Amino acid sequence: MKDSLNELHPTAPLSAYEKAVEEGVDPRCIPQYLDGPVPVGSDIVKPVYSDQHNENWKHLFNRQMDLLPGRAGEAYMHGVHLMGMNDGGIPALADLSNALNSATGWQVG
Repeated sequence: MKDSLNELHPTAPLSAYEKAVEEGVDPRCIPQYLDGPVPVGSDIVKPVYSDQHNENWKHLFNRQMDLLPGRAGEAYMHGVHLMGMNDGGIPALADLSNALNSATGWQVG
């Protein structure tokens, strides 16, 4: 039995998972190639997200927050608040890193 779309339709382009396997990359990861050192904390540049991306975030964030009470622990709920996460748009990784650093001394990098 043929397992992949490419085996069923040889002219179909390979999926990202199939390409990753061919390249010897863990298909669960998105490889990133940097020209310099890894940015850390405030040096992390925020991507420009479209209004639609931010609307998607708002919908998903609110849906998740509505489902969490009674399911997620107090520590998790406190962490969401502490990190400053809200439905106002996709959070900047640098802002999350700064909040994490203030609370724990750890940062994203």
